[in-house]
Amino acid sequence: CASLNGVAYGGDWGTVPSSSSFSTLTCLTISNDRQASREEVAYSGIPLKQSDNLIEESDLDRLVLVGANNRRIPCQFEVLSRWAGPVTDTARAIRWVQIAIPLVIGGN
Repeated sequence: CASLNGVAYGGDWGTVPSSSSFSTLTCLTISNDRQASREEVAYSGIPLKQSDNLIEESDLDRLVLVGANNRRIPCQFEVLSRWAGPVTDTARAIRWVQIAIPLVIGGN
């Protein structure tokens, strides 16, 4: 991900992950197309592989948003869909999650 923020899997919430304690699932770029700074919540959908084996809602606690210098960025995840079943079927692996990131982003 270079200097981009990435969504990672693994580690404990109380620690800043080292590069060996998490695997990158995806990279996100957040930008402001306006001149003025903005305080907003950014949303994105993130696909997960079935082999990631995230089943329970509590498994989302192991997903973190990691910024520059392995700094954790506060965010929330919500299950959007599951593999081969409805979102309510908690026996199925999670297929898509939504990430919500509250942030203040400077003008361009």
